[in-house]
Amino acid sequence: MSSDISTCAPTAPLVAVTRAVRAEGHDFCVVVNDAKIILGRLRLDRIDPTQGTNAEDVMEPGPPTIRADADLDETLD
Repeated sequence: MSSDISTCAPTAPLVAVTRAVRAEGHDFCVVVNDAKIILGRLRLDRIDPTQGTNAEDVMEPGPPTIRADADLDETLD
């Protein structure tokens, strides 16, 4: 498992994200919020970086997750 992963903010412009991720030698970026919670994945081979949109507009949504401290009854509902 690698800890060398490209991340970006959901509001990051696609052109800037694409340039940075490629410069890091990766082909995808994990989209995270300010608390570093994963929101989704941005795969460069599936986007058009000239769209002029942000990462959140074209990212694949992240998997649903449950926090370790989540209430069990609320989680089951």
